[in-house]
Amino acid sequence: MAEGRAPNAALSDGQHHIETQLLADYVLQPDNHDLKKAVETYTNSIVQSELTAAQSALVAHHFFRYGQHEDRQGGIADLDLGRVHTRLDRLADTVQQKNIAKNQAEQAAHDLMAQLTQRFDLAVVSDGGKWDIQDVQQALEQQMDTLGMQVRMQSNSVLAREEPLDAESLAFARAKLQWDLTLQQRYEKVLKDSYGSAAQLHKKMVAYQKLLLAIEQARIDAKAELAKWQVLNPDPDAVGHSLDNPPDAEKASPELLAALQLYDRLVKQEPAMVSRLDKELHKALKKEGFVVDGQEVTLAQQDWVDMAQQVVGGVFNVSDALIGSLLKVQLEKINANKSQLLAARQELKDFDQSVQDYQQLVDAQQQLQDAQAHWQDQHEQWLDSASPLVGTGYDVVLPDDALAQGQLPMVAPEANADLFIYSGQALEVQHFNAQDSFYFGALVDQFHVLPAGTVLDVKPLGGARDQLDMFALQQGADTVLVVETVSFADQSANPITPHNADFIFLQLQGVNAHQLHFADGWLTLVA
Repeated sequence: MAEGRAPNAALSDGQHHIETQLLADYVLQPDNHDLKKAVETYTNSIVQSELTAAQSALVAHHFFRYGQHEDRQGGIADLDLGRVHTRLDRLADTVQQKNIAKNQAEQAAHDLMAQLTQRFDLAVVSDGGKWDIQDVQQALEQQMDTLGMQVRMQSNSVLAREEPLDAESLAFARAKLQWDLTLQQRYEKVLKDSYGSAAQLHKKMVAYQKLLLAIEQARIDAKAELAKWQVLNPDPDAVGHSLDNPPDAEKASPELLAALQLYDRLVKQEPAMVSRLDKELHKALKKEGFVVDGQEVTLAQQDWVDMAQQVVGGVFNVSDALIGSLLKVQLEKINANKSQLLAARQELKDFDQSVQDYQQLVDAQQQLQDAQAHWQDQHEQWLDSASPLVGTGYDVVLPDDALAQGQLPMVAPEANADLFIYSGQALEVQHFNAQDSFYFGALVDQFHVLPAGTVLDVKPLGGARDQLDMFALQQGADTVLVVETVSFADQSANPITPHNADFIFLQLQGVNAHQLHFADGWLTLVA
């Protein structure tokens, strides 16, 4: 006050001093004639339209000490001064909201990157819970290149290497694969119409092969359950139990009984199936005009097993021993068609799955680009909102990797003070001094300094039940601020630790907790 410095920009002459005209208009206001007379008396000089330095200092002293409380008018008294931080409140509120939005956008981007990394098994490692967006994008692109090559290969050379994988090219490739499948389906119908009896025999042979596979699997399962039962139920009489000599039903476990029953049921189906196969063979031979020595044709069970045991996916090897070479040719045609039909159907299925996987990568890449653009937009909005504060004498501190570092002490005498903007983010604050301010706004209602040695995770700290509290605790040379994020957090049964989502921890390096002052949403450091 003695130096004539302006407390805020509303009173400044551009050089951080009070605008003298505001003081002159104040002292020359007709209702303030007593003030004018007093100034003249104490400075021993007449008050004119331009005040002397001594008169200005005296008028400023009177206004800030007495006049602003006396409902006077004129000049500086006509300004709505409010609180010293009136303008800063408005600007800092905007910066705070933009900062929160920026942090939320950044967190959303990190959450998306973590999700994509896990979902697509990307070889990307986070650094302290943070992901590098360039690394994630590069990993996605590598997977897209690999999968794109696979899609081209599965298109049966329809898609060239340099051809873009867009909706048009993928649809054309799928149409070609679908046409190949349609041709095989049409050929299958022709074969059924031309060789109906042979097709029925083929169908029965495939069914028999499936039965053989089921019997083999049931045998393996039953042996496994029997071995398990024998381990849990050692036989003192050394009776050798097997599938042909199983344990008594009352001794066997439920699992072993079920496995044995399934195996027995399938084995009993085999003779009937062989009988039907013989009938179909005779029917096919007769239908196609084959005559085999004028006698009935019957194959032994082992003959049918030999032919059916090679079946893979509905396709079997036709034995040379099969009576009637023309019938063998017909069955081989049906066999080949069946194989090609299955292959064409699988190729289309594989292609569709690869295209779906590729499209998911494309969508993920777009999501990541959108998230990055959104964060960048929020970041630029934050910078725009913070720029007006520069004119108030503050440098806004932008946290980087949860570190808020203000100006180094004694960098330059004219260096601006630092304005730290809180946004519900855990921060480590460096170089916070008496020239700086920490703005919390409506995110904190009350401030409490805890006694030294307070243990945070033992009991509730107190505070107001319906307000957001901030607690300051001295820990060595630093101060830890514990900030509630929800009301009633101080009553929470959960321990107050950095892992409790009800609280956010801020560390002020080299700050004495008892020198902190909190008012109207502003935290400052006083001597």
